[in-house]
Parts: sequence; C-alpha cells; structure tokens
Amino acid sequence: MPNPKKVMTFGSFDVIHEGHRSLFRQALEFGGINSKLLVVVASDERYKKFKKKEPLYTQKERVLHVQKERNVHLAIAGDKLNTLVPILTHKPEIIVFGYDQPLPIPTLKKMLKKEGFIPQRIVRAKSHLPRIYKSSLIKKKLGKNQ
Repeated sequence: MPNPKKVMTFGSFDVIHEGHRSLFRQALEFGGINSKLLVVVASDERYKKFKKKEPLYTQKERVLHVQKERNVHLAIAGDKLNTLVPILTHKPEIIVFGYDQPLPIPTLKKMLKKEGFIPQRIVRAKSHLPRIYKSSLIKKKLGKNQ
C-alpha cells in the first residue's frame, strides 16, 4: 500500500462555505486514496494586506474553524512574513491553489526550487459556484462586509 500523499492548500477562510469545501474535496482528489489534507490559514497581517480590510475572525479562530471541517486533516497557521514556511516545513507532495489565488504557479515553482524543494505537482482547483459561494458575497448578505 503506497504512503498517503500530503496535499496542501491555502486561503483566508474567514467565512467557511461550500466553495471552500469544494476546494478541500478537490485537493484530496488530486492526492488520491488515503491522502492527507493540510490547510494553511493566512495570518491576520497577510489577510489585511491582500483584502484591504480586517477579517471577521482572528487567524487563531479561523484555524479552529478550518480544523473542524470533515476533509481537513491539519489546519496550519500561515507565517506572517514568509508564505513558503508551511510548505518548506511540511513538504507536501501536491500543492493546490484555489481558482482565485493570484500567485502564478510558475512563480511558486521558481520560489520553491530556489529553496531546494520541488513538490510532485502544483495545480489549481476549479471554482464552485463563485457567484454564490464567495466570502465577500456571504459577508455582504450578513451585513458583515467592511
């Protein structure tokens, strides 16, 4: 029986919704049978930098919310300064980006190669009803979008 593959994905996960759950399922499918999903939750600092607003929940709270998800084996707090730290620490065989994450895959490959780590695959997941399941839209409906 082959060793389970570690699959890693990333996000803010301020309001967990079906789009995130679809990402988690897709990530596990990329890993195959018995794969383990590691989910990196963005730091509050990185959240504010990219979203230009405060998160509803702290990173610690968001990690706890993600850890409760059925398909998540380990929720990890992302590094405040260096996004490569969780990758280099856990060395996943497969990295899965969400459909809307801005970093180009070739750029990440170059960054990791420079650090001496090359995963088996880096892929991008498909969106899942983004006109319905997007954190900013859900927060807006709840009156929580700053």
